[in-house]
Amino acid sequence: MTRLVRTGAELPELLGAIARTVSDSLAFRTVVINLYRREWDDFIVTTVYGSDDAKAALLGQVQPPSEWEPLLDARFLQRGAYFITAGEIDWDAVGGTTFTPDIVVSDDPTAWHPDDALFMPMRGPDGELLGILSVDEPLSGRRPSGDEIDVLVAVCEHAALAVQAAQEGARAQANRDALERLLAVSTTLN
Repeated sequence: MTRLVRTGAELPELLGAIARTVSDSLAFRTVVINLYRREWDDFIVTTVYGSDDAKAALLGQVQPPSEWEPLLDARFLQRGAYFITAGEIDWDAVGGTTFTPDIVVSDDPTAWHPDDALFMPMRGPDGELLGILSVDEPLSGRRPSGDEIDVLVAVCEHAALAVQAAQEGARAQANRDALERLLAVSTTLN
């Protein structure tokens, strides 16, 4: 991720690399990134890595912050992530588009349930919410331990810094391009 930022990778490429890294190194079949868009005050699903069914259901979906509020409630906060276990929330009442993987429900209380959800907010150094990274379908078939959540949160914090750097780079380039256009127009006015 850091290498992509240093080389000036475009944000979509960076987000894809983040999702792939989380999936491959932390063993989650599905990784979804929702970016916050200040201009519209909403979240858009920009990246879905892994499950084709999740990609078809979620990619490009837009949600207002009000649909995230019940999911980012303090009662679900565990070690910097929001972990919602099956039965703790009525997904139909939340609104918006959700994805429920087609996995077998186990009687084992430590097994991942299709209605489990794990979200990590991506925040800049100033605390500004940049987006939300969510994971699903752990390859182990188990709910993550506290240590595993700590690793997810640490990776998400690093990813947030990379996203912020890429967004700032894109804004700076857009400003430079606008100034060049303005200069070109102003030279023709004389």
